[in-house]
Amino acid sequence: QPATNHPAAMAGTHQMCIFVVLNAETGLACNYQQLIDDPTTKLTWSKAMCKELGRLAQGYKDLTHDTDTILFMSHNDIKKIPKDRTVAYAQIVVDYRPQKEDPNRVQITVRGNLIDYPGIVTTRTADLVTTKM
Repeated sequence: QPATNHPAAMAGTHQMCIFVVLNAETGLACNYQQLIDDPTTKLTWSKAMCKELGRLAQGYKDLTHDTDTILFMSHNDIKKIPKDRTVAYAQIVVDYRPQKEDPNRVQITVRGNLIDYPGIVTTRTADLVTTKM
């Protein structure tokens, strides 16, 4: 059995500790699912998720402004996804940022290796000419 500081033993440690926050009552590292399964933290983290979904979609009450980044699809819409498209899953990331006005943060991300967009994915830039006067 390798020592606990051996790279082979530590390989999964980073993965286990990423995307989690410490539960203030239990001291355990919890991911989003564990936070909403706990009755003492469910309301806080469910509200944080509502804010994130509202920010990405078409807004949420008066709490967030919309960005129209995502649109929700019906089951019929999902069935119509072209066969040449790759469907990716969302990764839910939780974070506690005490310096922020709203410290409980949820972010929805997509793993970069799963993104397969058929259109142009570059950002156009303009040249900036530097002059000396």
